[in-house]
Amino acid sequence: MIKQAAISLCALLFTFGSTCHGVDLPQNYESKTAEEKMEIMFDLVKAQEGTSGRYPNIFGNIQALFRDDFSPTVDHISDIIPYDHEKRIHSVGAVATMKFINTHDHSYTGIFKGTSYAMVRLSSARAYSEFGGPIPGMAAKFFIDGVPSVNVVAMNAVDGQDSGNFFERNFSNHISPTVSFFKSMLFRKFEKASSPAALVGLSEIALYNNDGSIEDNPIFPFELILVPNKILRMKHADMDKTDEDLRRVLESIPAGTKIYDVYGRATPSSDREPLGEMIITSKLMYSKFGDENLFFRHQKMEDDLVRRPEWRPAMPSLRNLRERCPLGFDDEDDESMSENSEYAPEK
Repeated sequence: MIKQAAISLCALLFTFGSTCHGVDLPQNYESKTAEEKMEIMFDLVKAQEGTSGRYPNIFGNIQALFRDDFSPTVDHISDIIPYDHEKRIHSVGAVATMKFINTHDHSYTGIFKGTSYAMVRLSSARAYSEFGGPIPGMAAKFFIDGVPSVNVVAMNAVDGQDSGNFFERNFSNHISPTVSFFKSMLFRKFEKASSPAALVGLSEIALYNNDGSIEDNPIFPFELILVPNKILRMKHADMDKTDEDLRRVLESIPAGTKIYDVYGRATPSSDREPLGEMIITSKLMYSKFGDENLFFRHQKMEDDLVRRPEWRPAMPSLRNLRERCPLGFDDEDDESMSENSEYAPEK
């Protein structure tokens, strides 16, 4: 009787555009090793491989603006989504396991030194074929022994691009304000949960080492810049602006592929410097679990500013963050590509 009631409740919620997010993780999940937690989460992804969530309709967008509380996006400490509804943005995407390789001599601490236990999700903020163009983005989750994961999200902008090429532009954890009235209203609402809304913090990634130990003096960059693999960018330059072609491209990328070169800017006024590479260690797969259950917390920029108060005066000037290569790829990127992890051959 109870089971039937639960099924009926889920059906009712689904009818009205909500989703049941009951996921049974082991009771001691957070105390497990990074490798164990990554395997648990990716097994859940693989169990629903080939399925996907859905983009919200206009009513879902209106609910986001007038009803939703955005604070769980920055406050919820878990790998499982806290909402009782589908993701309002980046609702459909592809997930893979990933490693971050530190390829250069830098001073950043914690996970910035490298890890083999991570997951990445590539998605578009809205349907790829929607009027106004695709809005590609990335979320990464870094698992740590005995403590909750740390996460980072990155995009180029919240307004659409003309091209269908997912790998055309650089991503950053700091993005420009939008020219869209509706999205500007969403930004203002998000400001109640975290301000500046267009900036995401990085200090937690530097705070923890892979074994769960804490850095006494975490050192982290002001900004991350993710430069797409040159081979991916060139190979998929003619992607169609359809969800079907995005899925075809992402699912075709084999394990072992470098997807991004990672750069950092130490301060708001610094030039970027190379840090490492993001390499997927599984194929990218679409999964309803990845769309409706897997959660990537956005760290508040305020956390970084507490540790780096000298950055505060630069905040007002960050309204024009795209002064560096607005289209995302230039000659400097070509020259800085490493030679040891180019696009893996198709199998």
